[in-house]
Amino acid sequence: MLSSGDVALLVPSCDKYSDLWTPFFEAFFRYWPDCPFDVYLSSNRARFDHPLVRPLLIGEDESWSASIRRAVSRIEREYVFLFLDDIFLTGRVDPQVLEVFHWIATEKPTYVRLLPRPRPDTAHNHLVGAVSPAAPYRTATHVVVWKRHALLELLRDGENAWQFENAGSIRSAAWPGFFAAWTGAFLYVHGCVKGKWTRPAVRRLAELGIAIDLDRRQVMTPWETSVFQVRLARHKLLNCLPAAPRAGVRRLFRRDRDNYAR
Repeated sequence: MLSSGDVALLVPSCDKYSDLWTPFFEAFFRYWPDCPFDVYLSSNRARFDHPLVRPLLIGEDESWSASIRRAVSRIEREYVFLFLDDIFLTGRVDPQVLEVFHWIATEKPTYVRLLPRPRPDTAHNHLVGAVSPAAPYRTATHVVVWKRHALLELLRDGENAWQFENAGSIRSAAWPGFFAAWTGAFLYVHGCVKGKWTRPAVRRLAELGIAIDLDRRQVMTPWETSVFQVRLARHKLLNCLPAAPRAGVRRLFRRDRDNYAR
């Protein structure tokens, strides 16, 4: 299996999202207490004090991709496991995820998306399937394991996360070794959209007894929530299409996606 000497788990963030750190890591270590990897948190200048979290202070924001590049460049590991700061675990991590890491250690893929949304395009084994070059979200940013040098090659300074998922997916078409898990090992709730708490996150974290600072950050209005849910429903419908036509349809809606850039 990949060891802590081979892979590091990076939570990329910035100081304006520092109010997420305490609830994020409370949930993370509650539901994955035996995470076998070194955990890093990148931020600008604010430091988060936690015995299990290694800080990476990367200076002022220029763009999402530039910040990721600066953080990843300072992690001397073969693989970087990106776990975004608004993905709040809500249940124990399935131990099967370690089987995927055993497979990664043997097969050395370029990229493995550990959330099956969208699912892989073609079968490979019982754990993962291949993601085709034409697939949208080929470079998705949520809960993914990257070969470090490939991520650094595909990043373009100036892009936000949504732009990297779109344009980075096109750039990645020349790269082999992209895979996604068939089943999700992580139970979670999506915490924020456009800087506001999602209503499901507020409700679920309260049920779990995980406190969040509602004075620091607003909650999405019912109207904003409805718009977001429509977008998610459209996304799920698109995922039912084969990779190539799905990519063509998504281009029609790309401007709407960019409007939700963080």
